[in-house]
Amino acid sequence: MQIIINENNEITSYAVIGNMKDGIEVNDYPSAFTIEFKPRLYLYVDGQITLNENYTNDIQPPIVDTTHTAPGSDEELRKIFGSLQMSSVQTMKMVMDLSKQVASLTKQNVELQKQLNEKGVE
Repeated sequence: MQIIINENNEITSYAVIGNMKDGIEVNDYPSAFTIEFKPRLYLYVDGQITLNENYTNDIQPPIVDTTHTAPGSDEELRKIFGSLQMSSVQTMKMVMDLSKQVASLTKQNVELQKQLNEKGVE
């Protein structure tokens, strides 16, 4: 997860998927964080997320830069999923082709080894 903090170490936004400009990577956070999240409700101090005891809801939340790399729409996710499926199929085909080549080379190696043994070469 990535978070954005303001000058008071208050967390103003977060992203579970993707990256945000100037985002801070956080791996450990309270279980209720994503459910109860409100801008400035939590603080990020010394690598820890804690409740902001001075939180008040009288200030409008800041405008957040939403230019992040996380896919936004359902259509985008479907396109990405389709692309990943195609890539997976192509990868499997390459693996199968390489397996056939390895089997063919192994067979040729055995035949050459057999011919060498018949001629008395080791």
